Amino acid sequence: KTGCVSCHHNSLTAITVSAVRKAGLPVNEQIARQQRDDIGKYVELWRERVLQGQGIPGDSDTIAHILAGLAAEQFPPDPATDALAQYLKNDQLLDGRSRIDAHRPPLETSEIEFTALALRGLQAYAPKAQRPKYDTAMWRMADWIRSARPRTNTDRAFQILGLVWAGEDPAT
Repeated sequence: KTGCVSCHHNSLTAITVSAVRKAGLPVNEQIARQQRDDIGKYVELWRERVLQGQGIPGDSDTIAHILAGLAAEQFPPDPATDALAQYLKNDQLLDGRSRIDAHRPPLETSEIEFTALALRGLQAYAPKAQRPKYDTAMWRMADWIRSARPRTNTDRAFQILGLVWAGEDPAT
């Protein structure tokens, strides 16, 4: 209703819908496709501004959620997802983590969460022509996630997701 994409109502829902589908439970595919396409249209509206360094409201936090949600729903890469991936990579801190820009509790408080989501977004949407630079960024993210000390259940859940997305050995 607000005209924006929210992390909890759209992006985390997309990740959940994908998991539900993979578990063999019924999903209203028409609604899922419409949500995915609406998010894609929203991202396109922001493409030029993001390329100029102006983030979507919530900045990297929102962008990480959006790309992870689109990846879960297998949205095809396009120039808008390229722009968002570039923004995430450029906003990465030297130690490999993604910085929390918005800090809007309870959802947006975990650097582990955002680093894991950013890693997943870059995996899916790193522009092919620049893939080696993005691979380095993702390696740094995975290394930071591996060494991070979770303080909350959210931290621990996203640390596990991040390590799974990074291809970590399941025994770890």
